[in-house]
Amino acid sequence: MAAFESVETPTAAVSQVNLSPDPPVKRNRIKEFYFGIPGILTGAILGVALGALLHSTSPSKEVVSWIGVPGSLFIRAVKCLVTPLVFCSLLVGMADMLAVGKASRIGWRTTLLYLATTMIGAVEGLLWVLVFRSSFGNKAKSLEVKLTEFAFACEEPGHFLTHVGANVSCVYDETYNKTSKFSPSSVFVANDIHDSFAKRNTEFTRRTLSQAFQGQLDAIVPSNITQAFADATLLSIIMFAIPFGVAIALLPRDVTVVATFFRSINIVFMTMIMWVIASTPIALISLLGASIAKQSDLKLLVSDVGLYVLCALLSLFVHTYVFYPLFLRAFVKGNPYSWINKMARAQTFAFASSSSMATLPVVMECIDATREVTQTLSRFVLSLGATIGMDGASLVYPIAIVFMAEAEGIGHIVGAAEYFLIILVSTIGAVGAGPVPSAGAVMIITIWSSVFPSVPLPSTFAFVVATDWFIDRFQTSVNVTCDTIVCRILAEQLGETIKEEDRASLVSAVDDLTTHKPELRKAIDSSTARE
Repeated sequence: MAAFESVETPTAAVSQVNLSPDPPVKRNRIKEFYFGIPGILTGAILGVALGALLHSTSPSKEVVSWIGVPGSLFIRAVKCLVTPLVFCSLLVGMADMLAVGKASRIGWRTTLLYLATTMIGAVEGLLWVLVFRSSFGNKAKSLEVKLTEFAFACEEPGHFLTHVGANVSCVYDETYNKTSKFSPSSVFVANDIHDSFAKRNTEFTRRTLSQAFQGQLDAIVPSNITQAFADATLLSIIMFAIPFGVAIALLPRDVTVVATFFRSINIVFMTMIMWVIASTPIALISLLGASIAKQSDLKLLVSDVGLYVLCALLSLFVHTYVFYPLFLRAFVKGNPYSWINKMARAQTFAFASSSSMATLPVVMECIDATREVTQTLSRFVLSLGATIGMDGASLVYPIAIVFMAEAEGIGHIVGAAEYFLIILVSTIGAVGAGPVPSAGAVMIITIWSSVFPSVPLPSTFAFVVATDWFIDRFQTSVNVTCDTIVCRILAEQLGETIKEEDRASLVSAVDDLTTHKPELRKAIDSSTARE
């Protein structure tokens, strides 16, 4: 100890000047409530209540649209800022990881962990659907097509319907008029006053599994990075930021202006996005209220396909609160539920926004608040997880496929070989969904075509589409939770916890000090030898 008594530490100097305790900080309970988990939960509950009230009163589309404006602006603002934030965070994080020689280890470990949880999710989904399979065919009714009769008629006297090419037109009878001419009102407008016509609100593009992967490969190597930023194609931005960070790390030591610039920009974007996140509780009321109010398929959730929804939600719940705690406990000591509880704010936001990318800043904030994972690691893992960490999708895909077959009355086509294919293709599909409209529904079509290439898509697919808006919110919460679990495990394995970072900083500081004071190094070495 004598060797260290001669060193005057900053802490010792400060303690001699001011030994009085810090004055107590006044707690603002209103701010704590609003910005904490209670505020998020209150906003979500009020949003659901508002949506249910609006749905029961059937307001006009204009009213519902205006209610959704604050939430829509909130999501637009978050997406506007999250894209450059991910880019700056990743390239700075990659440069830092290369500096300490951890880049390659973090990369392959992250990928393996995400693939493992995704495949386990697909197996879990199949196990759950085996429990409910016998009930799907009994409860889900086949689609009923409404038949109706209607006819076109010409308003003007002397005009009759005729078929010319691909058009139906009103033509003046030549008996009364030697020249055949078309009526000016030859375009018909059919008003569906009895709601008899079949409707499809969303257009889906059929893609094979090969096409899905080719789309992901195209995203990995973008031809126009500015277009990728404009389209918020996260995978393209990630794959551009990684080599960018590597290039910065390889610059000479004296060229630090580039790294310093992007570090400063990263702080600026984090500050701006925190301003936006401050309005989260109000945005949740708008988002959930408008989303529920404009749904016409709420009855399906508790009637015809109630068991399908129940099966999906149970699988997601068990995966989150049974599998994840066990998985985390296998790698990290301590109470895993304590870690999951700290992510409640991000989970609630994910449920309301139904977007992993929009939730990314909130997840980063939650993990930073734990003071357990370094920002270098969390920025890299969370950004990558927003693209490939899709446990929720891998859980629901097998359930949807088997449900569609059973409800259509063709459940006999699903056997042991098909089960294996469903697990494999669901795992691949969850990672390769890609940034396309209605990605979940499109991937279900792709999985069906891959597992049953000779069987057309059943009409019960409409039930899956009708309930996708509801189940997808829970899927997003599971995806976000998966990202946080993987992040915490990697921090433990790679020594990227805050404690390890502080210890490394202390060792570095001691090394710098002993470099300038060789006598101190001799004293430390002799003290260690005596011990």
